[in-house]
Amino acid sequence: MTGGEAMEKKLMLAPSMGCCDLYDFGHQVKFIDEHADFLHIDIKDGNYVKTFGVGPDFMTVLKKVVKKPMDAHLMVPSSL
Repeated sequence: MTGGEAMEKKLMLAPSMGCCDLYDFGHQVKFIDEHADFLHIDIKDGNYVKTFGVGPDFMTVLKKVVKKPMDAHLMVPSSL
């Protein structure tokens, strides 16, 4: 940057699919896909984190209906 130029920053939104209401999931996914920059998904194995979440198969199915990129947070002891 040279003197006087301001760098423009954009706040990016990535709502977690784990916060969606499962009784209204289709509507909420559509809304998030239309308004967010990308979708965030926590993948839990029930061991490293004591609750279960969704797995990679869920992301495969979800990708068929959303246009935005997806981000995954692997909450597992090893990704192998």
